[in-house]
Amino acid sequence: MKLPDFLIAELYKDTLVEIPLTKIDFISPMSGKNIDTEKKSQNYPLRYLGENGKQICIIVDSKEAVFVEEADLTFLISVLKACELNLADVAIINIANTPANYTYVKETLGTRYFILFGTLPSSISLPFSVPHFQLQNYADCIFMTAPSLSTINQTTEEVKQLKKNLWASLLNMFSISK
Repeated sequence: MKLPDFLIAELYKDTLVEIPLTKIDFISPMSGKNIDTEKKSQNYPLRYLGENGKQICIIVDSKEAVFVEEADLTFLISVLKACELNLADVAIINIANTPANYTYVKETLGTRYFILFGTLPSSISLPFSVPHFQLQNYADCIFMTAPSLSTINQTTEEVKQLKKNLWASLLNMFSISK
């Protein structure tokens, strides 16, 4: 995948954060090796894209990308822009490469909003499941699930309704009046 130089500079400007390991036997997500699920509840390096300026965590599950596929990132940037947000406001975590337990993410990043694209709530140790686009308050955070970015990032008639539902939920989540 080849990104333009200006985008690489913007994406990686002080955005990768590594928290020191507390266990010596941790297997780095960057190595491509699987991480034991029991390690999800322990301290581990939390790698994310963005600057987390507004404590918004976007969780994706993409085995093909370090964080998110290029086309999906472009779509996500346009969605964020429509919400008057940008990459500096969010932290994007790809759970295929970095395990994400919601309590650890919340404590580490101070997250107030979680948006899960193509990810089940149970994959970040949440004790509930909700329909896509329904906002759920839990543990002083607001959670929303949605289909994967690659699903929503299409131009078919069926996807138009998904985009409308996503937009309506985001307006509600961030109290945007448009």
